Amino acid sequence: MYLTKQCLFLKDKDMDDTEQKSKKTGKNVFWGFIAFFIVFATVDAFFVYKAVATHPGVVAENAYEIGLNYNKIIEESKKRNHDTNVTTDTPPK
Repeated sequence: MYLTKQCLFLKDKDMDDTEQKSKKTGKNVFWGFIAFFIVFATVDAFFVYKAVATHPGVVAENAYEIGLNYNKIIEESKKRNHDTNVTTDTPPK
């Protein structure tokens, strides 16, 4: 294989251009990541603000206890509905 000094010089020059391009690309990738996370954090902060500002989240003060006693509450309501059925006796004619 025959290489002259001029070919080696051109080859080194091409490598320098490629390295410079990759450095520029590396900076772009870095700033792209930074921009992505800034946008992500901004949108996330906006959603947290909207969630906290619009609904406090409290439906009932004792929601946990109501959930634990849910089956008992259903049984009691069925008993109340069953007990309230009024039967009327009509007098014989």
